[in-house]
Amino acid sequence: MLGAVLLVVSSPELFELIVPFLIFLACGLLAVQPRLARFVQARGEQGGGRRRPLALYASQFAAAVYGAYFGAGVGIMMLAILGIFLTDGLQRLNALKGLLSLLINVIAAVWFALFAEVAWLAVAVMALASLLGGQAGVFFARRLNDRVLRGLVIAFGVAVGLRLLLA
Repeated sequence: MLGAVLLVVSSPELFELIVPFLIFLACGLLAVQPRLARFVQARGEQGGGRRRPLALYASQFAAAVYGAYFGAGVGIMMLAILGIFLTDGLQRLNALKGLLSLLINVIAAVWFALFAEVAWLAVAVMALASLLGGQAGVFFARRLNDRVLRGLVIAFGVAVGLRLLLA
């Protein structure tokens, strides 16, 4: 909800200014995620195998604020965060990321519906496109190995960030 509140109270100019950098941040985090995951795992083994749930929760909270504020790129960011703190395949982490994204978006949508001007026709088009795109994304992501999937997601994110930065 904090991200949705920030979006409603901040200026459109600020939003347009920082969007490309938010996308680059998410892509950068996904790019370094394998190294960070090894670092976190090694630190956990040194500490007797203890998990670091506070770091995971704090990172996921930051991603949720980001997601409710901006939305685009939050999936990339959450995929990186989950990959850092959880040992599992990228496809399974992608499924968890999808559920968390749904929760973030529902909370933000309720806030916007109650406290902001909403273009409901645009919402309907985006909801349908997101549903179809999400299903297609899962279909294709399951068929790619982790390395290829990571490379494609980063390349697409950087392309979008550059397009917005140079537009």
